[in-house]
Amino acid sequence: MKARRAPSSPPRASLWRLGFILLGGGTAWFGHLVFAYLIAEFGVLTHLHRTTWSGVSAVVWLIAGLSVLMFLIATLASWAAWNERARDPGRVGDAEDVTHAGRFCRRFGLATNLAFTVVIVIQTIPIFYFLRP
Repeated sequence: MKARRAPSSPPRASLWRLGFILLGGGTAWFGHLVFAYLIAEFGVLTHLHRTTWSGVSAVVWLIAGLSVLMFLIATLASWAAWNERARDPGRVGDAEDVTHAGRFCRRFGLATNLAFTVVIVIQTIPIFYFLRP
């Protein structure tokens, strides 16, 4: 008599990874919004905007660097969500509620991370206004 195999459950992501998938893009956007405001505000108050490197204001360099960093974080969160979504083909295992919660986190995280990545790019566009002489 052969033993029956239990139905295989889909691979589960760690809680840290699911947390990053859910909150990574939003946190990156919030960080971009707050720190860009602080850099711009204090750059004007402290006359940092008068300092230039390669003909570009130090404030613009700082905001551009911040934008690249936050864009990379949001993109990494989107990539993590895509990878997790690709690993789960939609099978249902023993713990259906955990599987459905994980599937929701992956799908919702992917959608929101992509949206926040686009928002970070759009918020970065006004920096080019300050590049004018």
